Amino acid sequence: MREKNNIDAIANKMIDVTKGFVELYNLTARKLYDEHSITMSESRILTGIDAEKNISINSLADELGLSKGRVSRVVESLRKKGLIEKEENKEDRRYYNIKLTPEGREVRNQFIVNRLQLSKRILSKVDDDILCKLVPIFEVLTEALDED
Repeated sequence: MREKNNIDAIANKMIDVTKGFVELYNLTARKLYDEHSITMSESRILTGIDAEKNISINSLADELGLSKGRVSRVVESLRKKGLIEKEENKEDRRYYNIKLTPEGREVRNQFIVNRLQLSKRILSKVDDDILCKLVPIFEVLTEALDED
């Protein structure tokens, strides 16, 4: 059995390292947001929408784990920028479906490619032995989180 003090120390270190990584990643990714004149929230919505399908605001909110109100506000901002179109749901007029405009698809795809390139640049600086352990560690941590 592990000692409580050891778990506490590891948990605190994990919090510090994760926070530092996320802050640095977001600072670097912010360049991508600025390049496309979108916010982090807008990028989450854009990349959460399938390029070829319509989705309801409720479904998108559930998928992304965001409130429906938050998603509605961000969708409206993206609509004003010409990246998303809202259509009345034909089955239930109280709801709207959203889809990407051609420009929205282009920005979404560019953002996904740029984000992948950023991740590759970061990972290319990490030793191969550590990289081989990284994914299984994240998988175990994700499973542990999912159990809670």
